[in-house]
Amino acid sequence: MTALSVTALSTSSPFLPLGIVLATALLAFALEVVARRPVKWLAGVSAIGLAAAFVVEATRSTGPFRGLGGLMRFDSSSHLATLVVLGAALAVVVASAEFERTDPGSGDYHCLVLFTATGALVLAAAGDFVTVFLGLEAMSIPLYALVAYRGRDRRAPEGALKFFLLGAFATAIMLFGMSLFVGASGTTRLEGLGPGIAQASAQAGGPALGIVVVVALALTAAGLAFKLGVAPLHFWVMDAYEASTPAVAGLLATVPKMAALVALQRLLEGISAPSLWQPACAFLAVLSLAVGAFGGLRQRSVARLMGYSSVAQAGYVLIGLAAGTASSFGAALSYFAAYSIAAQGVFLAVGIEHPADAGDVDGLEGLSARRPLVAVALAAFTLSLVGIPPFVGFFGKLGLFAATIAAGSGWLAVVGLVFSVVSLGYYGTLLRAAFLSDAERETPRIPRVGFAGLPVAALAGLTALMALSPGLLFIVTPT
Repeated sequence: MTALSVTALSTSSPFLPLGIVLATALLAFALEVVARRPVKWLAGVSAIGLAAAFVVEATRSTGPFRGLGGLMRFDSSSHLATLVVLGAALAVVVASAEFERTDPGSGDYHCLVLFTATGALVLAAAGDFVTVFLGLEAMSIPLYALVAYRGRDRRAPEGALKFFLLGAFATAIMLFGMSLFVGASGTTRLEGLGPGIAQASAQAGGPALGIVVVVALALTAAGLAFKLGVAPLHFWVMDAYEASTPAVAGLLATVPKMAALVALQRLLEGISAPSLWQPACAFLAVLSLAVGAFGGLRQRSVARLMGYSSVAQAGYVLIGLAAGTASSFGAALSYFAAYSIAAQGVFLAVGIEHPADAGDVDGLEGLSARRPLVAVALAAFTLSLVGIPPFVGFFGKLGLFAATIAAGSGWLAVVGLVFSVVSLGYYGTLLRAAFLSDAERETPRIPRVGFAGLPVAALAGLTALMALSPGLLFIVTPT
């Protein structure tokens, strides 16, 4: 009876997961402000709220639904993004529960994670420029604070300041592009952009409106591409990852990127003119793959290596967008969901050894001897990022390349396959350090795995077990 009630409630109210997370964030904030010893409760309260929202979303119908007069748009794309956001935030909260014992001033940490997730959920379901902007800012502001959270390390405020300044600049550019879109189309609705522009073109005529639309698309897409870490808008990524704790870096690698990807997909769909953006997407895909691959080969810092990895992964996503079909768009979202599982798993596995700073690759030497299960999990995540079967990343890439070839852009799939081989060079450094060296390291490490082992085990199991049912990834359907 209870399960049926939850299902019915979630089906009738797609806003419920968002409401649960927002209510949990406000409750955590209240506990932080008024309770005498709130820290011991915040991780538990946050985890319960995020888990409840995840269960409700997982049982919800994914049929299309417009809410708040079209400001919010719920469909299979937002459903997949919501599951990724909630799962990633839950993993970070559980993995960071050790802060309750090691940092008595860490109560605001959980509040910031919850508010980040709230903004990401709004952005992932945005159907209007207004909610795109509100979701983006509600997600970004707490992220700036999370990057700076490790304030005793000089790299934290430096990385956060770079992230903030570049993020503010990208937001300003995006707002200008949105204003041009509104002027050209007469609407703020994403799905109404194409018809509005076509109507305005029929009335006005001439090339001027077309130039305005191209500029508007370039500026608006640039703001969202910044969050994705697409080259050449990627320079913040490595500094922000290196400045953060491994748990926060895992959050950065997944939550804002997944939400921004859905918003970018809806913007491109709303334009209804693939010839405007397909060449640019293809060029940026190849550029991001090259920058990520060759930049990663030179890195010894785990955080910076994973930063360049995320730039390359943005290139794979752009391959799906450049193909320009509904199937390739869905495959791009599904691929990024697979990447999110593996990327966050790498950061959390490294965080077990180095909870405050991911450190250098050399710091993983002897991991297989010290913590064999963690080393095995790290190997599963790394092989999934490369795209080695039977891990989930393989099926994500297979679906992406198949959709790209079906759309007539087989050359992009070939480029992606070539750079997948190149990626073995930098991902392999993690495996060599963990398994091929038994050197004793003197770097400090926590004496036991603690709560951090729970999300690592869950993500490792998901990475391997989804090979039995890869169809769970490909749930995005045309609307």
